[in-house]
Amino acid sequence: MRVLPRQIRRQLGSVLRAWGMSDAHADTTAEMMLETNLRGVDSHGISMLPTYDREFRSGRLNMRPVFKTVREGPAVALIDADASLGHPVSVHAMNLAVDKCRETGVQVIDVLHNAKPADPAQPVLGAGDSEMATRSERLQHGVPVPDDLMDQLRAVAKSAGVPFVLAR
Repeated sequence: MRVLPRQIRRQLGSVLRAWGMSDAHADTTAEMMLETNLRGVDSHGISMLPTYDREFRSGRLNMRPVFKTVREGPAVALIDADASLGHPVSVHAMNLAVDKCRETGVQVIDVLHNAKPADPAQPVLGAGDSEMATRSERLQHGVPVPDDLMDQLRAVAKSAGVPFVLAR
């Protein structure tokens, strides 16, 4: 089954907010997870929601993190993510990196204590990657979501107390 991107964004946002994530962080996380699906890296998109649900319910995820700069120099910084998901702290770190680069011409940023990625061997995507063709197709026709994942997502929405908006 294919699900329209706006439905995925809405489902992700509603669950993240139900878990107590701020609107800004929920919007960032939902957008980044959706973008991952749109680019064809389905292992790190909406399919992560059941894993995040388990991590949240076990108390291992902080939905109201306070990012702290642990060490900082003119062109470097080390940020403590406060046991949060990686999406919001990645945006925070990138913004800091851009600011530092503007000031010094170079930058190095690292992040501590964010949730463990599902598969660290997966490539990091950048603008212009070959996934842009997949993105275009999925924007037009929707993101494929397997039936078993759809069932898991329905259960996550129910446990979070939010409507399930991914229509069959």
